[in-house]
Amino acid sequence: MLRLKKKEPEPKEPLSAELLAVIQQLGELEAVLTTTKESKNAGHPEYKLIVTDKKTLQSYEVADRFDAFRKVKAVVEKESKGLMVAVFPKTFAKSSIGVKLSKSELAARETGLNAYIAEMLTKLEQMNEKEVRLIADFMGLKHLNVASKTAGRAAKKIEQAFIAKRSSQQGGATKSEEVKVEGVEQPAMARGRGCCTMS
Repeated sequence: MLRLKKKEPEPKEPLSAELLAVIQQLGELEAVLTTTKESKNAGHPEYKLIVTDKKTLQSYEVADRFDAFRKVKAVVEKESKGLMVAVFPKTFAKSSIGVKLSKSELAARETGLNAYIAEMLTKLEQMNEKEVRLIADFMGLKHLNVASKTAGRAAKKIEQAFIAKRSSQQGGATKSEEVKVEGVEQPAMARGRGCCTMS
Protein backbone atom coordinates (compact mmCIF):
# COMPACT_ATOMS: atom_id res chain seq x y z
CA MET A 1 0.00 0.00 0.00
CA LEU A 2 1.38 3.36 -1.06
CA ARG A 3 1.72 5.82 1.78
CA LEU A 4 1.96 9.49 1.05
CA LYS A 5 4.76 11.21 2.86
CA LYS A 6 3.47 13.90 5.16
CA LYS A 7 4.54 17.31 3.96
CA GLU A 8 6.80 18.98 6.45
CA PRO A 9 5.85 22.56 7.37
CA GLU A 10 8.04 25.21 5.82
CA PRO A 11 10.55 26.66 8.31
CA LYS A 12 9.72 30.09 9.67
CA GLU A 13 11.72 33.10 8.61
CA PRO A 14 13.17 34.18 11.96
CA LEU A 15 13.18 37.78 13.10
CA SER A 16 16.25 39.68 11.97
CA ALA A 17 18.50 41.02 14.71
CA GLU A 18 17.68 44.57 13.58
CA LEU A 19 13.93 44.10 13.81
CA LEU A 20 14.16 42.24 17.12
CA ALA A 21 16.20 45.12 18.57
CA VAL A 22 13.55 47.64 17.49
CA ILE A 23 10.77 45.57 19.09
CA GLN A 24 12.74 45.28 22.33
CA GLN A 25 13.19 49.05 22.47
CA LEU A 26 9.45 49.68 22.24
CA GLY A 27 7.52 50.70 25.28
CA GLU A 28 4.31 48.94 26.26
CA LEU A 29 1.93 49.06 23.29
CA GLU A 30 -1.58 49.97 24.36
CA ALA A 31 -4.34 49.18 21.86
CA VAL A 32 -7.80 50.74 22.05
CA LEU A 33 -10.39 49.66 19.49
CA THR A 34 -13.83 51.22 19.14
CA THR A 35 -16.71 50.66 16.76
CA THR A 36 -17.22 53.67 14.52
CA LYS A 37 -19.94 54.61 12.08
CA GLU A 38 -20.89 52.27 9.26
CA SER A 39 -18.58 52.20 6.26
CA LYS A 40 -19.81 53.23 2.82
CA ASN A 41 -19.46 49.63 1.66
CA ALA A 42 -22.80 47.82 2.15
CA GLY A 43 -23.38 49.37 5.56
CA HIS A 44 -20.80 47.25 7.40
CA PRO A 45 -19.44 48.74 10.66
CA GLU A 46 -15.87 49.98 10.81
CA TYR A 47 -13.51 49.63 13.75
CA LYS A 48 -11.01 52.30 14.71
CA LEU A 49 -7.82 51.05 16.33
CA ILE A 50 -5.37 53.37 18.08
CA VAL A 51 -2.04 51.86 19.16
CA THR A 52 0.04 53.97 21.53
CA ASP A 53 3.64 53.39 22.54
CA LYS A 54 3.45 54.31 26.23
CA LYS A 55 7.19 54.95 26.28
CA THR A 56 7.23 57.63 23.57
CA LEU A 57 3.49 58.46 23.61
CA GLN A 58 3.50 58.11 19.83
CA SER A 59 0.18 56.85 18.46
CA TYR A 60 -0.79 55.00 15.29
CA GLU A 61 -4.34 54.83 14.00
CA VAL A 62 -6.16 52.58 11.55
CA ALA A 63 -9.85 52.27 10.69
CA ASP A 64 -11.11 49.24 8.79
CA ARG A 65 -13.82 46.62 8.54
CA PHE A 66 -13.86 43.41 10.56
CA ASP A 67 -12.66 41.38 7.57
CA ALA A 68 -9.32 43.22 7.55
CA PHE A 69 -8.66 42.27 11.18
CA ARG A 70 -9.71 38.70 10.41
CA LYS A 71 -7.10 38.45 7.63
CA VAL A 72 -4.34 39.50 10.02
CA LYS A 73 -5.56 36.90 12.50
CA ALA A 74 -5.53 34.19 9.81
CA VAL A 75 -1.84 34.81 9.04
CA VAL A 76 -0.81 34.93 12.70
CA GLU A 77 -2.58 31.69 13.56
CA LYS A 78 -1.21 29.95 10.47
CA GLU A 79 2.38 31.03 11.06
CA SER A 80 2.36 30.63 14.85
CA LYS A 81 -0.08 27.88 15.74
CA GLY A 82 -0.91 27.78 19.42
CA LEU A 83 0.72 31.13 20.18
CA MET A 84 -2.48 33.08 20.77
CA VAL A 85 -4.64 32.31 23.80
CA ALA A 86 -7.33 34.94 23.28
CA VAL A 87 -10.27 33.85 21.13
CA PHE A 88 -10.86 35.91 18.01
CA PRO A 89 -14.48 37.15 17.72
CA LYS A 90 -16.76 34.99 15.63
CA THR A 91 -18.10 35.97 12.23
CA PHE A 92 -21.84 36.41 11.98
CA ALA A 93 -23.26 34.95 8.77
CA LYS A 94 -26.01 37.54 8.64
CA SER A 95 -23.43 40.32 8.49
CA SER A 96 -22.13 38.99 5.16
CA ILE A 97 -25.50 39.60 3.55
CA GLY A 98 -25.91 43.09 4.92
CA VAL A 99 -27.99 42.39 8.03
CA LYS A 100 -26.90 44.74 10.81
CA LEU A 101 -25.52 43.36 14.04
CA SER A 102 -27.28 44.15 17.29
CA LYS A 103 -25.73 46.46 19.86
CA SER A 104 -24.85 43.50 22.07
CA GLU A 105 -23.19 41.67 19.15
CA LEU A 106 -21.16 44.76 18.22
CA ALA A 107 -20.12 45.21 21.84
CA ALA A 108 -19.03 41.56 22.12
CA ARG A 109 -17.01 41.84 18.90
CA GLU A 110 -15.37 45.04 20.09
CA THR A 111 -14.41 43.44 23.42
CA GLY A 112 -13.04 40.36 21.66
CA LEU A 113 -10.97 42.37 19.17
CA ASN A 114 -9.48 44.46 21.97
CA ALA A 115 -8.42 41.36 23.91
CA TYR A 116 -6.97 39.63 20.84
CA ILE A 117 -5.01 42.65 19.61
CA ALA A 118 -3.69 43.44 23.09
CA GLU A 119 -2.27 39.93 23.41
CA MET A 120 -0.90 39.95 19.85
CA LEU A 121 1.11 43.11 20.51
CA THR A 122 2.76 41.51 23.55
CA LYS A 123 3.97 38.56 21.46
CA LEU A 124 5.73 40.26 18.54
CA GLU A 125 9.10 38.83 19.62
CA GLN A 126 7.70 35.29 19.31
CA MET A 127 6.49 35.83 15.74
CA ASN A 128 8.36 35.65 12.46
CA GLU A 129 9.25 38.31 9.89
CA LYS A 130 6.13 37.71 7.81
CA GLU A 131 3.77 38.24 10.73
CA VAL A 132 5.53 41.33 12.07
CA ARG A 133 5.67 42.93 8.62
CA LEU A 134 1.95 42.32 8.15
CA ILE A 135 1.05 43.75 11.56
CA ALA A 136 3.34 46.75 11.02
CA ASP A 137 1.78 47.50 7.63
CA PHE A 138 -1.76 47.09 8.88
CA MET A 139 -1.43 49.10 12.07
CA GLY A 140 0.87 51.76 10.65
CA LEU A 141 3.78 50.89 12.95
CA LYS A 142 6.21 52.56 10.56
CA HIS A 143 9.36 52.09 12.63
CA LEU A 144 8.84 48.31 12.70
CA ASN A 145 8.19 48.13 8.97
CA VAL A 146 11.18 50.31 8.10
CA ALA A 147 13.47 48.24 10.33
CA SER A 148 12.30 45.04 8.65
CA LYS A 149 12.83 46.37 5.13
CA THR A 150 16.18 47.94 6.02
CA ALA A 151 17.43 44.61 7.40
CA GLY A 152 16.44 42.87 4.17
CA ARG A 153 18.18 45.45 1.98
CA ALA A 154 21.34 45.32 4.10
CA ALA A 155 21.53 41.53 3.74
CA LYS A 156 21.10 41.83 -0.03
CA LYS A 157 23.85 44.44 -0.31
CA ILE A 158 26.27 42.25 1.65
CA GLU A 159 25.51 39.35 -0.68
CA GLN A 160 26.08 41.53 -3.75
CA ALA A 161 29.39 42.79 -2.34
CA PHE A 162 30.57 39.24 -1.70
CA ILE A 163 29.68 38.11 -5.25
CA ALA A 164 31.34 41.16 -6.81
CA LYS A 165 34.54 40.62 -4.84
CA ARG A 166 34.66 36.89 -5.61
CA SER A 167 34.26 37.61 -9.33
CA SER A 168 37.12 40.12 -9.30
CA GLN A 169 39.40 37.54 -7.66
CA GLN A 170 39.00 34.89 -10.36
CA GLY A 171 42.14 34.50 -12.46
CA GLY A 172 44.31 36.93 -10.54
CA ALA A 173 45.77 37.85 -7.21
CA THR A 174 43.59 39.52 -4.62
CA LYS A 175 44.17 43.23 -4.27
CA SER A 176 43.86 45.00 -0.94
CA GLU A 177 40.78 47.05 -1.76
CA GLU A 178 37.19 47.55 -0.73
CA VAL A 179 34.14 46.66 -2.80
CA LYS A 180 31.36 49.22 -2.74
CA VAL A 181 27.80 48.20 -3.57
CA GLU A 182 25.12 50.83 -3.16
CA GLY A 183 26.74 52.37 -0.13
CA VAL A 184 27.82 49.13 1.59
CA GLU A 185 31.56 48.67 2.01
CA GLN A 186 33.16 45.26 2.40
CA PRO A 187 36.84 44.69 3.22
CA ALA A 188 38.84 42.64 0.72
CA MET A 189 39.02 38.90 1.52
CA ALA A 190 41.97 36.57 1.20
CA ARG A 191 41.58 33.83 -1.42
CA GLY A 192 39.79 30.73 -0.12
CA ARG A 193 37.94 32.35 2.78
CA GLY A 194 34.20 31.77 2.83
CA CYS A 195 32.96 34.68 4.93
CA CYS A 196 33.31 38.36 5.28
CA THR A 197 32.86 40.85 8.09
CA MET A 198 31.51 44.36 8.09
CA SER A 199 33.87 47.08 9.24
